[in-house]
Amino acid sequence: LRNGFTNGLKLNYSGPRVNVWSNNLRSLDEHHYELVEKVNKAIKLGRIMGPFNNLHLANIHLSPVGLVPKADGVDG
Repeated sequence: LRNGFTNGLKLNYSGPRVNVWSNNLRSLDEHHYELVEKVNKAIKLGRIMGPFNNLHLANIHLSPVGLVPKADGVDG
């Protein structure tokens, strides 16, 4: 895995290389404060990077962001 993340993982994908931008889930608007707290915590812990003003990456795939309630009632 280390070599794959350092030098790239061969996925044998032969389809088109295109940007994908997904709309965020509606829960983002409903729970904006909670989401900002979670993102800031993840950035502080070094789990994610950003936010970025400019994306200098070709073929980026951005997944939607949202919160889904857990069975115990705590969003995650």
